[in-house]
Amino acid sequence: MKKLQESMYKEGMYKAPVYIAIFIDKRVCFLEGSEFDYLEFIWSVDSVAMAIQNLMLKAVELGLGTVYIGVTNFRGIAEEVRKLAGLYENYYLVGVIPIGYPRREQKPRGRRRMLGEITRFI
Repeated sequence: MKKLQESMYKEGMYKAPVYIAIFIDKRVCFLEGSEFDYLEFIWSVDSVAMAIQNLMLKAVELGLGTVYIGVTNFRGIAEEVRKLAGLYENYYLVGVIPIGYPRREQKPRGRRRMLGEITRFI
């Protein structure tokens, strides 16, 4: 954990000029009844995940660097970001995306394993 914090806080990830925090409002529901609350929450997180991916792909297309920070639910992080955004407890922080120009040219990494090694068709 200490190594992760050092790379995130000290080695540049948090020097990005722009941060986008993505929240869902847990009060927004489409199905009536509390038995659907968890399902609605999962659908919301799924929808936001797709939006995050699209945003990051477009940013890279524009020559920007991005990274998804999904460790936002460690103690204190979500509360602090929510406070910065002026939001209430009902907002759930899904992730944070720093966006900026990379310090150096990014090169695609080679695959560690072939698709056939990690995929099983049934």
